[in-house]
Amino acid sequence: MSRAHKPSERWTPEPDQLRQDPDAIKWAMDAKLWTQSKLAKHLGISESLLSEILSGKRSASAQVLHDLAVALNCPVTMLERKRQPAASEQVA
Repeated sequence: MSRAHKPSERWTPEPDQLRQDPDAIKWAMDAKLWTQSKLAKHLGISESLLSEILSGKRSASAQVLHDLAVALNCPVTMLERKRQPAASEQVA
């Protein structure tokens, strides 16, 4: 049974629960020479939220992931976390 979180506790998703690939977002930011501050302002989100998304402490919503792709001029699929196929899906 999972433990209930206190309001003051911050739940951190496991890497396989993230919607985004933080390294891909950072790469796209570097390619565009954008800082976290500039990207956060462009997206209309706080710098702390963007920092949590980039560090993997928080999963980006579908809307924020879309907005990131538009701002960074790249396909959403480039910024999405790559999923590993389940053992039952792997070809022998």
